[in-house]
Amino acid sequence: MVIVIRFVNKDGQIIERFLALAHVKKTTSVCLKEAIDSVFAKFKLPLSRLRGQGYDGASNMRGECNGLKALILKENPSAWADMIRKIEHDRLVEMIENGEIGTGRGQNQETSLKRPGDTRWGSHYVTVIRLANMWQSVTEIENVKESLRSFREFGWDTFLQEVNDFCGANDISITNMDDDAPKRISKRNGSNIKNYHHYRVGIFFQVVDLLTQEMENRFSEASTDLLSCMACLDQKNDFAAFNVHKLVHLATLYPKDFTSTQHTELFKQLETFVDVVRRDARLNGIEDLASLSQKIIETTKDKVFPLVYRLIELVLILPVATASVEKVSLAMKFVKTDLRNKMGDEWLNDSLFSSEFSFPFRR
Repeated sequence: MVIVIRFVNKDGQIIERFLALAHVKKTTSVCLKEAIDSVFAKFKLPLSRLRGQGYDGASNMRGECNGLKALILKENPSAWADMIRKIEHDRLVEMIENGEIGTGRGQNQETSLKRPGDTRWGSHYVTVIRLANMWQSVTEIENVKESLRSFREFGWDTFLQEVNDFCGANDISITNMDDDAPKRISKRNGSNIKNYHHYRVGIFFQVVDLLTQEMENRFSEASTDLLSCMACLDQKNDFAAFNVHKLVHLATLYPKDFTSTQHTELFKQLETFVDVVRRDARLNGIEDLASLSQKIIETTKDKVFPLVYRLIELVLILPVATASVEKVSLAMKFVKTDLRNKMGDEWLNDSLFSSEFSFPFRR
């Protein structure tokens, strides 16, 4: 089992480190949890500082990893996990095709940003997510959801007419919607129904509902809520997306990092912070939050706005499915294929490389 951690160091830099290669006797959630506890204890990393979980395991590990996440969340509810699926999909596909980034082995790569109790597996898109693209993606997700709702409610007649027009243009026979549905359909439903009802309710609604449910599964309300809050720290267009209320809401989701009495102070600091950044020439022209974090440390603004900087740290470490995890995946592919072919199975035990786990930490 390979373990990678992600954190922000004292200089405001994002650091990702391959932490350990741990042998596990069994690939059960309990054994995996025990192995992680052992590694964390060895390096004196308290589980209470964990702020996320990311997994890139084989398909037969899905259930065990879900169980592992549940065990960690039970001990530390702040270790949220939810996947961001297809965030920046088009951009990443283009980068992969251009050879700018690799794709690795794992088909179950997950970015872990999650409200406790909601666990699903994500797809294999690996990058440090830019806040501007995150905001755009959240908007597009909401637009797709709303389009599906509208299509279900008002799109049937237009859709049916388009189907009829297509059939007419291609000499395809058109079913009479006023006729009774096939007997097998009527028998299954226990009553005589018309084709119109069968195709509209039994097929059209069900297909749209399946698509809607898939969108909800991939992009839950909790996920998009969290992402939209994080995107408020995007510096694009002079912090055009900055929203104090959403950022304070983000802080409320991490009670171990922000007490209820600190929320009011955070609100005040945020209001002042954005004005200071806009006026300070040393902080102008910075395009990403990671660079801004380092500049905040260099200019000692973290001492003036400690709660704001704490929030920035959280946002920086939460997207955990990043380049270091991808490199580990590629390395495991090399070890488990090329080296096995050369050295033989006797030299390499599959259980030694059962999964790659990534964890974001607060300092």
